[in-house]
Amino acid sequence: MTGIATLGNDMFVIRSGQPEIGVYDAETGSIRRSLPIAGLQPECLAACGFHKCLYVSDKSCCIHKASSMRKSESMNLSKFQVQQEINNQRVGVKIISLAVNKDHNLLVECSNDPKLLEYTTDGVLVRQVNLNISNPVCVAQLHTGLYGIIHLDAQKYQFMYSVMDTNGQVAKRSHLAGLVGFPPQPIQCGHTVSRNGTIFTVTRDSKILILHESGDAFKEEFLPRSAYGGALNQPYCVHFDDSKKRLYICEARGVRVLCCSAERK
Repeated sequence: MTGIATLGNDMFVIRSGQPEIGVYDAETGSIRRSLPIAGLQPECLAACGFHKCLYVSDKSCCIHKASSMRKSESMNLSKFQVQQEINNQRVGVKIISLAVNKDHNLLVECSNDPKLLEYTTDGVLVRQVNLNISNPVCVAQLHTGLYGIIHLDAQKYQFMYSVMDTNGQVAKRSHLAGLVGFPPQPIQCGHTVSRNGTIFTVTRDSKILILHESGDAFKEEFLPRSAYGGALNQPYCVHFDDSKKRLYICEARGVRVLCCSAERK
């Protein structure tokens, strides 16, 4: 599985190599229908409750917006290209993270280029933030309006978590001791954040790392196995639904989407 998003009581899931989006009941996990996306190679997925739409990225650095998802097995797709100069100047660039911010705009993060792009729902670029970090992996906007970004320190081969302002400057930084492995590998779609600022991250050893802000740093802990009923089979992406206070976990090798209560009250 490569992406998951929720919209109301619908849970949308994309799987690598499959030309469709699976739509499930977010309460029961039962399949409702499939939305065909023939011709696309989907990678990341995000949903916007305000605009009631889905965003799907593909391997050609395009964003596809699905603005009509009725009960019939069809949807209307529109497309916009991620900023052209990035595609022209960088080799091997691909979209690694999609997120919807507090202004209901789409945040796009690309590999091999430390920039954060913000688009309106119609694909108009409204902001480009040059990030003062190396090797960004995942991004989300926090409840404060700042950006929470997991990235790789290329010199120390360590994963870091940085809180950055709208100018791309680091306001707070913490080493993620729970993200281990050499050489460190990107965790596509493996980062989600609640409105309260709790960060959930997939680790390479099949665990869910939780970061709680504590003063000028972050406290790390792992989500206990009892929360999701046992061991995970290579979790690949996570999604936190603030409306239901639930964490959804997709496995790469397994066929499961797990749902659990994870945020502290």
